[in-house]
Amino acid sequence: LEDFQILLDADPQRRLHPEWPRATSGSAVWGPEAAGKGLYWRIAGRGAAAAMSDARDGGGGSTEVGGAVSSTDDGQVGAKYRARLKICGKYRTVTWEKLDQAPNPSRAAAGSYYIASNWNGWSFDEMVRDGDEWYLEALMLRSGAEFQVVRNMDWGQVIRPRKPEASQDDRGVGPDEAWSAQGRNWQIDAAPGDVMRISLRREEVGGEWSVSWQRRRREELSEEQVAEASRLKLGVAGSWTDFAQQQPLVYEGTGLFRVTYGFLVEIGEEASESFQLLLDQSWGRLVHPDRYVLGASMSHRVLESVNDGSALDLVWTIDEAADGAKPGDVFHVSVETSKDRVLRVTWEPASSHLLTTAIASGRSIFRTKPF
Repeated sequence: LEDFQILLDADPQRRLHPEWPRATSGSAVWGPEAAGKGLYWRIAGRGAAAAMSDARDGGGGSTEVGGAVSSTDDGQVGAKYRARLKICGKYRTVTWEKLDQAPNPSRAAAGSYYIASNWNGWSFDEMVRDGDEWYLEALMLRSGAEFQVVRNMDWGQVIRPRKPEASQDDRGVGPDEAWSAQGRNWQIDAAPGDVMRISLRREEVGGEWSVSWQRRRREELSEEQVAEASRLKLGVAGSWTDFAQQQPLVYEGTGLFRVTYGFLVEIGEEASESFQLLLDQSWGRLVHPDRYVLGASMSHRVLESVNDGSALDLVWTIDEAADGAKPGDVFHVSVETSKDRVLRVTWEPASSHLLTTAIASGRSIFRTKPF
C-alpha cells in the first residue's frame, strides 16, 4: 500500500487532503490547510486490502471506512500508478490509475521491519534482513510475550495475525492500520531468560506473511532485569494518536507502599489532550476515570474494566480552560499504583528541570505527529 497527501509549494502548512482516512480514487479534496493529520489517500494493493477487509470481519475486496470505501487497486509490489489532481471550478478530486506496465519488484523499496511488543513497551526493535527473510533475537524478561511487526516505524503499516494470542501457524496480514490491529498479536510461549529468534517472511502467493520463532539459548537475568520484569507494565492511549496506538509509561520511583509511573505529553493545536491507561499494556484491560474528567483538580475514582467499548467517553483530559494548557506546552502525567492497581492520576506543566533531564536521557515526549 501507499498513502499520500499533496503539499502546495512543498509547504506542510498548505496540505491538500481528503475528508476521510484511507480515501479512494475519486475522493474530494479539502484544504489547503495545516490540519489534516491522519487524512490521506490510500492506494491499497491486494495484501493490504485483504487485511482491511478482514479487520471489518467481512469478505470480498472492499470495506467501508468512515465515509469512504477502501478497495483493492489490484496492485502488486513494484506496480506503478499515475495520480492526478483534477480541478473544475470549485470542485477538486484526486484520482489514480495503474500504468499498463509489468510490476518490477526489484525497483520497489523493501522498507524496514520492526518488532513492537509488550517486552519493549510497544516501541520499535529493528529486524535484520537476510535474503528474503527478516529476523530479530530478543531476550524475554517474563512470560506472556506478545508482538506485532511494523513496517518503517509507521503505525499505519502493521503486520499482525487475524486473531489474538496467535501461534506460528497463524499467517499475518497487512500492512494495516494500528486501530484494526489492536489486540491481534502473536504470543510466544517463553520463559524469563529465553533468547528467541523471531523471523518474518513474505509469502509468494496470496501476499500474506509467515512469522515463526525458536529458542536459541538461555541467559541469566541481572538484578536490574529481574526488577524491571517484576514491575507493573502500563501503557497510555491518547488523543495525540487518535487512541490507535499505545505508548509505555516510565517508572519514576518507589515510595511507601506506592510505585509511581509517568509520561510527558505535548499539547496539540486544539489545546486539549485526552487519554486512558492500559493495564499490563493490554488493549483488553482498560484503566479510566468513573466519569469524564476535565482538568487535574476534578474529583473522580479510578476504575478498571474490560475494553468492550462501554468506557469510550470516560477519559482524563488536559485542557486549556481547566489546566491553562496551550498548544506546544508539555505536561507531566503522574500515575500512582499499588501492586497491580492504579490509585491516582494527576498532571501539571512539566518543569524546565524535568524537560532538560528528559531530553538528556532520551525520554520520549508524546505528541501529535503530522501525516
